[in-house]
Amino acid sequence: MMFRKLGTRALPAAVAATLAAALMTAPVAAVAPTNDDVDDATVIAALPYTNSQDTTEATADPDDPECVGDDHSVWYSFTPTDDLEVLADTLGSDYDTTLSVYTGPVDALVQVACNDDSSGLQSRVLFNAEAGVRYLFMIGSFGSGPGGALVLNVDEAPPPLQMAEIHVRKVGQIDAAGVAIIRGRVICLGEATVSILGTVRQRRAGTVAVSTFAKVVECEGNTRWRAKAIGETARFKPGRIRVIAAATAVGVRGETIRDRAARWVRLQQD
Repeated sequence: MMFRKLGTRALPAAVAATLAAALMTAPVAAVAPTNDDVDDATVIAALPYTNSQDTTEATADPDDPECVGDDHSVWYSFTPTDDLEVLADTLGSDYDTTLSVYTGPVDALVQVACNDDSSGLQSRVLFNAEAGVRYLFMIGSFGSGPGGALVLNVDEAPPPLQMAEIHVRKVGQIDAAGVAIIRGRVICLGEATVSILGTVRQRRAGTVAVSTFAKVVECEGNTRWRAKAIGETARFKPGRIRVIAAATAVGVRGETIRDRAARWVRLQQD
């Protein structure tokens, strides 16, 4: 009697399919970042320094210090060769971060700085660092919030912002729709983000046209700005307007300087 061997080729394929299905449905173990623990802090060799990483799977050690939340914490270390002022921030991250700095042995850390929400949901610290001292940076999530895409920036701090002045040009333009175009400049001794808020008022033949405007510029040195003001009660017309502009300059170190300018501006047809 002859016996036919059935499925000798199909069997390996079926086994392979079963194994593939099992692999596809098997849970993948979450992997924490390599610098999840203070003992494995990522070394910052030189400044300026920028690093990006995913902290979603980072954990909180029971011995982690507290800085407005320490969940999903990761660690970095930096030992300067000279005395310097250090500025570190998490600008560019996509979650609510906290940032703190420590010295000393890992079992007796001394906090140097701690910050939350210096710029929106992101953090910034500024501190004096001594040559030869190791500084440990801990970045965590606020409260018990989730981690995410972290961006850490560390650099030597720039000089303080010393001057921020706003000026309004004495001549402006008006377009066919009756929109006033105001121009001016801001002067910053140092880098700063300048927020400009202004009011425009024009009285003409018993009618008063008023408006407000807002502008944000990145300033370093002498920087021009331009804003449009749409009449809220009436259209603007060629002639004199009263412009008041207030500027708030925030330096990269976090300092704030304010200035104000008021003048009569002559609107010309654009």
